[in-house]
Amino acid sequence: MKTVCYIAHPDVNQSSSQQYLLESGLNYSQAQYVNLYEMMNNLVIEQEQNRLLAADQIIFQFPMYWYQAPGILFEWINQVWSTLKPSQLKGKTLGIVVVVGGKKEHYQSGGREGRTVSELLSNFEVLARHFKMNYKPIFAIHQFQYMNEQQKAHLMWRYLFYLETTEEERLTNYQRFIIARAKTLIGEEIADDHNLAPLWQAFISQLEMQEFEIEELMGINLEEEM
Repeated sequence: MKTVCYIAHPDVNQSSSQQYLLESGLNYSQAQYVNLYEMMNNLVIEQEQNRLLAADQIIFQFPMYWYQAPGILFEWINQVWSTLKPSQLKGKTLGIVVVVGGKKEHYQSGGREGRTVSELLSNFEVLARHFKMNYKPIFAIHQFQYMNEQQKAHLMWRYLFYLETTEEERLTNYQRFIIARAKTLIGEEIADDHNLAPLWQAFISQLEMQEFEIEELMGINLEEEM
């Protein structure tokens, strides 16, 4: 699957959250990144349209500014998407990665902001519907600046899952993804290490066993519900 991720941030180098996401994606996924602020000065509309047509999944990644995406993203959409026909993007997937400074509980009914992130950014769902695209649930990152290393590591895996698949983020799908990626990312590096290789294989086997147990349990629960 080919994913292209468009970043709408005025200074990626000075953003710890964007740097973390970008480095994670470049190092551990096959996603292609495009910086809108760098590209807009030399925008070639036909070239960008061809990039969209070649992709299976299109991701918009940005910080939330005044409850919306940065204006440059809408400027780019207006120039590049306005002459595309819905049939040209039909069946592709559109996803949103948004970094939010406020707490998650603020963005809900009864919260301080009174709206969910999905409600605030619902215009992108309408855009996807117009072009007959599949629209993924929004990947919202709240208060990155307060995350510890363990939370950032968890974020990285969830982000890679979002970039690399169009599957729903269910526990079994997520675990299968981690197992597959762990095998390729780390397994090859220690294959020749006679001390670490057996330990690593045992770790993978344990994850696979846990996956089987979770699927079995979920199957039992589904049968009980029926």
